[in-house]
Amino acid sequence: MVMHGEKTVLVVEDEGFSRRHVVTIVGKTSGCSVLEAVDGSQALHLLSSESIDLMILDLHLPDAAGVELVSGLDLLHQLRAGDLTAPADLPVIVVTGTEDVVAERIARAMGVHSFLYKPVKADTLRQAVAMVLDGA
Repeated sequence: MVMHGEKTVLVVEDEGFSRRHVVTIVGKTSGCSVLEAVDGSQALHLLSSESIDLMILDLHLPDAAGVELVSGLDLLHQLRAGDLTAPADLPVIVVTGTEDVVAERIARAMGVHSFLYKPVKADTLRQAVAMVLDGA
């Protein structure tokens, strides 16, 4: 098991099964503290109130009514623009279930470290997290 000390990872994912899958992989294999957000609003709150070392982000984040209030791309744009209290260069890994070439290009242009498609394999996610947190 790789231990990253006091590192904190924020998982932003609206779909419960996918969120638990990612949280389990990251929490059990990396030794990190893992925070969860089910939508963009919760993510904005955690980004402003917690010290986050890595964000794992789904691009499509509808609220309980199915309305996308703050999309993953909106959140990423706000982060990179310096509009949040979190560091603008916070490492981000995107995990999404929608194959959207345009969104992938935009996210990559905003400096995401990895762009992974669901269902993400445990080894692939572990490697992506380790690359960011260990600087490998």
